[in-house]
Amino acid sequence: MQNGNILIADSMDIARIGLRCIMTDMSALSRLDLHFFEVDDIDSLTSTYNMCHPDVAIIESAMVDDSLTADLVHMAVDDKATQWVFFASNPSRLLLFFVRDHANFSIILRNSSREEIQGCLRQALKGQQYICNECMKMLLNFEKAEEGVLTPAECMVLALLAQGLKPKAIADLQNRSAHTIRTHKKTIFEKLGVNSTLDAVMMAYKLHIINPPD
Repeated sequence: MQNGNILIADSMDIARIGLRCIMTDMSALSRLDLHFFEVDDIDSLTSTYNMCHPDVAIIESAMVDDSLTADLVHMAVDDKATQWVFFASNPSRLLLFFVRDHANFSIILRNSSREEIQGCLRQALKGQQYICNECMKMLLNFEKAEEGVLTPAECMVLALLAQGLKPKAIADLQNRSAHTIRTHKKTIFEKLGVNSTLDAVMMAYKLHIINPPD
């Protein structure tokens, strides 16, 4: 029987219970011995992740912000062993591009059918990426949209700038050169027609390129 650690991070009790039930049913059919860890906030997510090193981590997307967090980006870059699944209500452009560009991330909508949720989780257990049909449609629309003036890489840099990170820190986080990040920053300013990081962030909020904090 195959073992697996499953981390479920969701602020709603009913969502955690439902996901656990779905995966328990799947494990009974597939002869998987799954061990569940449940958390309901971002701090517990990070500490529990470091403690259990899950094979699959299912995360309520709102818990990490649509702008993503530096910690999550760091995890994605450094640890390819965990398959991450975003459980999303209204995924942002940045979140969808992030999933597309990281093979160990998948995404499913909270209102998806049980069958599609099972399909997503089954793929994650196999170490394979899954993007649900509705998210794929949204992703294709975002890719075609003229108003998407920034590339996914530029959006990620801008989201991290919005969190107060300096170009050198972003470079270290993304395993890139500081020159590359400064070039991205300069291009972002040019595309948005601004002269400062603050103005770039405010313009990105206005254009819905990244979402402002609550």
